[in-house]
Parts: sequence; structure tokens; C-alpha cells
Amino acid sequence: MVRFSRLRVGIAVALVPFVLGVASAHAQTTYPDRPVKIIVPIGPGGSYDLVGRYLADVLSKRMGQSFFVENKPGAGTVVGTQAAAQSEPDGYTLMVGGLSNMAFNSALYSKLAYDPLRDFVPVALIYRFGYVMVGRKEMPQTRLQDIVAAAKASPGSISVATAGVGTGQHLVAAAFMKAAGVKLQEVPYKGSPPGLLSHFQFFFCAS
Repeated sequence: MVRFSRLRVGIAVALVPFVLGVASAHAQTTYPDRPVKIIVPIGPGGSYDLVGRYLADVLSKRMGQSFFVENKPGAGTVVGTQAAAQSEPDGYTLMVGGLSNMAFNSALYSKLAYDPLRDFVPVALIYRFGYVMVGRKEMPQTRLQDIVAAAKASPGSISVATAGVGTGQHLVAAAFMKAAGVKLQEVPYKGSPPGLLSHFQFFFCAS
């Protein structure tokens, strides 16, 4: 397995903001008094999903109320994040957010239907992870310098799978290519699990 320098990433829980009237109403009741939805803007099995499901389990046990995950993948986290931003601001919709939907998308898209600063309130930083570059066992390159040398000798001959356009894996792969001065063949998939199960040569995965 080939390891690349780690990029530290934080995942937080974002809460659709309270409006004054709703906040006042909750002050008179016990929160939560009904199930709470946690939107995960990627498909099942990815890093955000694993964090969301762990969080749902912990909060359900601690709060005595059901917290459940709703996966809303699409457009590199845009679909799910937009759905969270447009939900009722009553405190019963949480979202797992990170660099992809809270930072990267604002730079990647000229128009977004949500504003990370205006439409969300951060609740807590719940997890940090790094990206690790992994390669298939049968690949002849076992060191980073070997990968770089092979990619420079034959640009585009080495493939790198990503979790989709605009995702963290995509941007980390792009940053690696720029830093190393190489060209890899990017193969986007709909999430991390399909990418890991594909016939990629290399993949940047969370660890």
C-alpha cells in the first residue's frame, strides 16, 4: 500500500438555523419530542455516512428519541446540502457537513442554491480524518516516487478513482497531480464504495 501525506479534514454537524418563533416554542417543550433527521449528502458507505450513522446511534441512546440518517447523494454533496438548507428551520433536521459541502462547493460552483454561512449553524466538530493514497496489490509501483516516475513517463496511463466530481477525493487527486507535476486518468464514481470496488489503480480514501 502506498501512503501519501495526510490531509486533515474535519466533519461537523450543521443545524438548520432556528427562527425566533421556533426557538421560543422549543423553550417551552422538551427537545427533541419527535424523531430527528440527519441528512448525509453522499450515498451509503462513505465517510460522511459512517459518521452520520454513528452519530444517530449515539444521540438516539443519549437523548431518548430517534435520530435517523437520510442519504441524499448527488452532484458532489450539493443535492443533500441544498435539501437541508431548504428544510424547515425547526431543529429537527441536522446535516453532516465537511470541506466538500461547506467549503469546496462555494469555489467549484458559480451558483449554489445554498449559502454555507447564511443557511447553516455549526453545532459541533465530531470527527477528523486524513486521506491516504492506496494502490492495488498487483500494481508494480509500491513507493510514491515510483508512481510519480511512471506517471511522468506515460501521462494518463495510471488511473485514479474518485468518489465523484467535486468531492474531497477528486480535489485531493487534483492537488496531488499539481504538486507532483503528473497527469493521472481520473475515473469518477458515485461515492467511495463503488470507487473502492472498481478496477482502479489508485484511490485516495479517508482513514
